[in-house]
Amino acid sequence: DEKLPPGVQRKLAEARMKAALRTLVCLAAFCALNAVSGNAHAYAWMIHHLTGEDPQRGEALCAWLEVSGYSDLTPALRQRIAADGYDPGLKWIANELDRQSGQREVRVGVEAGLLALAGAPDRAMAWLERGYQSHDWTMGWIAATPDYRPLYGRPDFQALLRRMELPLPE
Repeated sequence: DEKLPPGVQRKLAEARMKAALRTLVCLAAFCALNAVSGNAHAYAWMIHHLTGEDPQRGEALCAWLEVSGYSDLTPALRQRIAADGYDPGLKWIANELDRQSGQREVRVGVEAGLLALAGAPDRAMAWLERGYQSHDWTMGWIAATPDYRPLYGRPDFQALLRRMELPLPE
């Protein structure tokens, strides 16, 4: 792709993003058959996050966190999103779960993705390394889910994918 003119590269990237979003919409619709499915809420949140839809992305993030075992944090998250906006709320919840990880179970697949999207790539990579060392089952998703997109260009992320024998992102 890098040999193509920049305008063509951009259009190709946009087409790939649209195809990925269509896939996520289909997966969310499929998972919505079970309204308490964490996957359904995760897909719904990711769709709204990627498209920047407010207030849906904040509501979907809270719904996903509630069914994922973090319902005690969602009232404060809702207040932060209402007062400060989605991006500061996302940063707050990523930092709060990181802070609480010594006192409660925080899943690698939840926290690393939140940190990556919240602009904390070094901390996200630290979580992913811990997940790799502990053979966390959520690690298999890191090559496929869009929440790790901010890490795609990092050599340490690419090295982790190679160690796991997962495909490098396009």
